[in-house]
Amino acid sequence: MLDKAQIQQISLETLGSERYVKRLTGWKHLIIMLFGVLKHFDPLRELEIGVKVETMNLSHLGLDYVVHCSTLVEANQRRPQEFFAKVYTSLLTRYTSNVE
Repeated sequence: MLDKAQIQQISLETLGSERYVKRLTGWKHLIIMLFGVLKHFDPLRELEIGVKVETMNLSHLGLDYVVHCSTLVEANQRRPQEFFAKVYTSLLTRYTSNVE
């Protein structure tokens, strides 16, 4: 399970992660990208259409608006990969300790 508060904290602590961001926070960006992986959407255009179709079903995760392809392109260019690496590391640390 994803801890929204922890992911938002990682996003704030990662240099440049929330720079020039209006609505697409690190949390929302992560949720959209995970949605794309789970649905096997390859191009961002497919992801945009998929999110449009599922907006009502994703609203409980904080996606209360339609994210356009151009916004995703800009977010992928501007948000440093360290943000996603830190999220992955925190999840790996959290859940590998539960397995042992």
